[in-house]
Amino acid sequence: MVYTLVMRYHVLLLSFLLTALMGFAYLALTLNHRAGFLFHDSSPDVGQFLHSFQESHSPRSEINFSALYGGNDQFEVLHPMLSVQKMHFKDQGAACGGVDLEGRQKTGEACQMTAAANEVEFSDERSSKKRETLDQYLYEGIKLPAHFIDTPPFLDSRGFSYAYFLSRIDAVPYNEKSWVEQHLSLFKVSELSEILRKYHIVDPIYSLISQISESEMEEIIRGTSVVLSKDFLLIKNESQLGFSPLSYWVYDLSELQDSLKMGENELVPYRSDVLCLQHVGNACWTYSSRQAISYLYKYSLLILAIVGVVFLAFLSLYIKNLLERNREQQRQRLSLQVLSHEFRTPVSSLLLLAEQLSVRSQGLGEKDQDLVTRISSEAYKLQRIIEVSRTYLQATNGHIQMKMHEMPSINSWISDFAHELNPKIQCQPLDRDQGFKSDIFWLRFILSNLIQNAYLHGAEPVFLRLKCEHGVLKISVEDQGVSEFSSLKSMTEPFVKSSRSQGMGLGLNIVQFVMDECGYKLEFSQSPTSFTLTLGKAT
Repeated sequence: MVYTLVMRYHVLLLSFLLTALMGFAYLALTLNHRAGFLFHDSSPDVGQFLHSFQESHSPRSEINFSALYGGNDQFEVLHPMLSVQKMHFKDQGAACGGVDLEGRQKTGEACQMTAAANEVEFSDERSSKKRETLDQYLYEGIKLPAHFIDTPPFLDSRGFSYAYFLSRIDAVPYNEKSWVEQHLSLFKVSELSEILRKYHIVDPIYSLISQISESEMEEIIRGTSVVLSKDFLLIKNESQLGFSPLSYWVYDLSELQDSLKMGENELVPYRSDVLCLQHVGNACWTYSSRQAISYLYKYSLLILAIVGVVFLAFLSLYIKNLLERNREQQRQRLSLQVLSHEFRTPVSSLLLLAEQLSVRSQGLGEKDQDLVTRISSEAYKLQRIIEVSRTYLQATNGHIQMKMHEMPSINSWISDFAHELNPKIQCQPLDRDQGFKSDIFWLRFILSNLIQNAYLHGAEPVFLRLKCEHGVLKISVEDQGVSEFSSLKSMTEPFVKSSRSQGMGLGLNIVQFVMDECGYKLEFSQSPTSFTLTLGKAT
């Protein structure tokens, strides 16, 4: 029983083994993350590495964001999160020293909420006025104020900077290279690359800034100590912290990769699926792929040995199960052989007695005659079961002998066969009669089984249809019932039968075997139930 389950669910067993192996790998990585056994007990600190890296490498440049963007609240051009400016009233008493609608003094949280609302309101008002001034310049020719471009807000509500908008119109001095160079700090970071390319401006600092993504810029604004981009490594200049809190040394990423090439760790962009030993800024200090490969190579023989043992264990169970199934089939076949042999003699005697009863039943009453008829029917049914069992044993042992005969008329043969088997069968012959060649015995056997199944398990009427498509002869047995099975493969398995069957479940299995031996093809349709035999070329 255990081996049968192993065979039946071997895919689930293999999946379980693979899951267990993956669980072991996850456990190993987890223990390693907690200073476990797989890798070294401790790894170099990222701070130590960055300190030695800075000592051995000169930075490409320094970007002082505080100096470049610190004046007049220019930080809003660095990131969308800073685009809403908080404009403070000069007289805070006007916001917090007054009274509300009910005559109460505005203090505490109520004061702060009122001030914040007034600040946003005032900011929107400033933005609207600046946009209105720009429209007057564009459409009415009114000259822009002297400090229009240098005073906040620097971003229009539509998302672009005022400096960017002015640089795109054909008006002096805003379309001149010298003017653009003087006002680069007023362009959004996302606009810089286009502006530098359009005006052929070579500025190493702003060229570096233009390559910083929005997420990386967000880390810089937050004052993150280390920011890793696709091309550069930015390390905060701690010596300028008191004067320029957003000053960063810029190093080429290639230099960082060269320093990590032969080490056991690497600095990669932070992701949730990365094993992170230390999380610093937007980067992750983790084990290098070189170290992982070296450990895999080191333990490859052990892993192969474990996999080999598991595979051999599974294969041995599989082979043992096959042998058990084969022995069980041999026992079943032997039992059928014994039963068929032992039953043939008493059944033959029973049939002779039934014939004698039938001859003498003329003088019996109607009920007794019906009883004799039923006895004869059951005796013939028993004989059929024995013959089917004997045929099954011959078929599975491969002892079928085919004797092909040439028949001049398929219509006549089918008509005679159907009338002899059951006069109720409705035949649909070929429009144009054809000859055919087949083993008549086995063809009768196949059709008899299919027709008897149609009457036993289906619904009348039963049709026997002939077709000739492209010279290929087909015979269909169709009833009006619906089969319990959805596929031919499931119903032709040995000892498989429907819930209403009283037989041994071997009929269709033998039919399929005989058809394979003859080179015929069997097709099945579930509703209505029909079986179609493709016999081959008509003659």
